Amino acid sequence: MKIQSKFPHLFTKGLLFLFVTALFISCDDALEGKINPHIDMQEEIIINPEGGREVIDLRSSYPWFAEASDSWIQLTRYRGQMQLPDSIVTLIAENPAMEPREGWIEVRLMDQMSTRIIVRQEGRGSLITLPKSVVYFNINGGEAVLPVLTDLEWDTDIKEKDGFMFEAAGKNSLKVKVARNTTGAEREIVVTLKAKDSDRQAKLTVIQSNQEKMMNITLAPEEKDVLFTRDAKSVEIPVILNTEYELEVSGQDWITVTSVPQFGGGDIAEEITIKASVSNNTTGVERTGYIRIKDKSSDISDIYYISQMPGTRRIYVKPGAVGDGTSWENAYGDIQAAASACGNHSNIDIWVAEGEYQLKNSLVLNAVNVYGGFIGTESKLKDRDQSRKSTIKGGDFFLMRSETEGPGDIYYYFDGFVLTGTVTQSNSEWGGVLRIRKRVFSNNIVHGNSFYRAACGYYDNCKIINCLFYGNTTTETSGGIYFLGKTSVYNSSIVNNEIRDQWNSAYVIRVADNIKMYNTVVWGNKCANPKNPQFHVADATACTLYNCVLVNITSQSNYSPIVNNCITNLANDNTGPLFVAPTDGDYRLQSTSPLINKGDNAIIETIGVNKDIIGGMRISDNTVDVGAYEYQVK
Repeated sequence: MKIQSKFPHLFTKGLLFLFVTALFISCDDALEGKINPHIDMQEEIIINPEGGREVIDLRSSYPWFAEASDSWIQLTRYRGQMQLPDSIVTLIAENPAMEPREGWIEVRLMDQMSTRIIVRQEGRGSLITLPKSVVYFNINGGEAVLPVLTDLEWDTDIKEKDGFMFEAAGKNSLKVKVARNTTGAEREIVVTLKAKDSDRQAKLTVIQSNQEKMMNITLAPEEKDVLFTRDAKSVEIPVILNTEYELEVSGQDWITVTSVPQFGGGDIAEEITIKASVSNNTTGVERTGYIRIKDKSSDISDIYYISQMPGTRRIYVKPGAVGDGTSWENAYGDIQAAASACGNHSNIDIWVAEGEYQLKNSLVLNAVNVYGGFIGTESKLKDRDQSRKSTIKGGDFFLMRSETEGPGDIYYYFDGFVLTGTVTQSNSEWGGVLRIRKRVFSNNIVHGNSFYRAACGYYDNCKIINCLFYGNTTTETSGGIYFLGKTSVYNSSIVNNEIRDQWNSAYVIRVADNIKMYNTVVWGNKCANPKNPQFHVADATACTLYNCVLVNITSQSNYSPIVNNCITNLANDNTGPLFVAPTDGDYRLQSTSPLINKGDNAIIETIGVNKDIIGGMRISDNTVDVGAYEYQVK
């Protein structure tokens, strides 16, 4: 007879009994919670006048929803679940009134019940508030009564020290007296206003200048030289002053001053805010202006610079870099890669650091501005040193083509480069070493190129500014440089280039279609056929020369250029213009050069050029010089 143990059966029955009992108790608790709805949370919160974010813990027996009594109580979390630790999150606005205020947050459990949390916020009267935390006096000192916003009794921690005196003039005023500053330096003191019955306090800084007149933009140096993208902007400029002032605005066509507070007078220097607006930049180029605030009766002033990009992006290039072009630290190492990355987007500029870039094939530029000569740390175009250049070297191909035109009056820029090293005799490369259409071609040097035709380039509807063309050789037919399609040439030097072709139609410079040249020197260029001229007008449309220095001009029958105030009778060699060292490529002017002060200021001011090809003052004496280089008067 087999005997079986009953223990396993009894154990199983016991576990089942315990499980059923626990389930019943749990259901009973839930049932009781639903029958007796309740919320566990605090009854009130007290907030300081500044307001801020508050988290209110709660637990409820039903899903809950909260709402606030007033707009100054903003709920960012206002619903939750039952039987779980939860919270209400609220943002309390600052209380601008001296008196306290009260509101509530009501929490509802579906349709079962509701309860309120009282929200009490102190008024500004519970603080000690100074409308100004810093006041300024000039060297003479003076007296001022400053408002104090509070309902508290208070006193100062300093009564008198080093010529500064402080006195509570009732609950809501502080009297400040400052003696004359005889230290020879600016001085400063900090006084604390302390509540008598609490830890509330406020601090006041008093600064006394060692000057009689004060006029300062109260920003750090880097904050007074700002860079904006092309979108319209609003500007606020904080100023401290103690004298009548006026404003000077550079860039009035795009910078508009909208608010000019008046100086109220008195011993204490005033803090004012000058407001201005900057319009959307649709020019296609980076622009720079400023707002200068200055004393009406002296030379005391301060200045706020504004630079505005033409687009939203820049691509950076540095020799030897391996990045993606998004910054100087992460630059491209190849200028051709940068040009390809731009595609045809007109809101991108390419910034190229100083150094040498060897092309593998022709550089093709679309609707982008390209600037060279950077050190590799600049953030604004005006910070660039114009004496530095980036060198682009060609090969057995035309060096660069840029024939994408900007819309309307937009001219894209190519500025700050040396273009050299192109050597080819292929007559298939029609158009010259450079094929440029509708660009501002400025502050560039083109030299050391040998090409079948137009070794200096082919320019159609361009603006040539501050450029030097020298030492280029055109080996076969036509001209060494072409200016077509209403191209204008300003303050440039076209010197010591060579045409080796013997044909009668081989000229150093060939112009057509309403060309204008200003303050430009054409000198020392050679043609293999001695009968051929340096400068040839090819068609009947007007060609006008203003304040230029050049020799040996010819034209087709009845196509004579208009010559205004030009010099044409100097020797056709380097002894004529008196360059510093032309055999070494130094085309700066000697102090006795006849090109000095022979230009026309009006045209330079019209196009807004204030520097020469290497960053010297474009008008160093009273009158602009002829050519790319300005002789710098010491």
